[in-house]
Amino acid sequence: MKVSTQVGVGLLVAGILVAVLQWYVAVVAEEDEATVLPASNVDRVQPADHGAEGRDLLEDLRGEARGFHLATNREALPAGCAPVVSVLVGGTIVVSVAPPLVMRPGPLVWDRVGILLPQARISDLSASERSSLIAIWSRLRGGGVLAADRIHVHGCHFQPGELEVLLRWLR
Repeated sequence: MKVSTQVGVGLLVAGILVAVLQWYVAVVAEEDEATVLPASNVDRVQPADHGAEGRDLLEDLRGEARGFHLATNREALPAGCAPVVSVLVGGTIVVSVAPPLVMRPGPLVWDRVGILLPQARISDLSASERSSLIAIWSRLRGGGVLAADRIHVHGCHFQPGELEVLLRWLR
């Protein structure tokens, strides 16, 4: 076979492979688009004490917090808090501010994670709301014990000894 014929057959085969690959990528992209949840449900989960499905959102936050900042509104949080996770009335967990993008490899470590609570007094939180707060701390504390000095309050109030009692519930 001549060299020119071999080159022509090679180009033809390469063109067919490119066309098949483009078709395959388009089919896979259509399947991925079909499984996307509506935007209203993406950042919302049920209270943490309603089983494993309530912790899906927290499992997607793959980072570790150096410090937690509790407040009842976003303006009370220090600048640079991200992510910010809200515990709504009833214990529903919502990501209010997404985690910052990281451009380097390695584990994700966030200096300040904000947690917005529905009540200023921690003792006024319902059992579901406290359970959600504990689930957030459990997931984002990293390894080991969460020390009380890593938790900062901005307009929220703990009763004496209340924080220590809550920290004992961490898993």
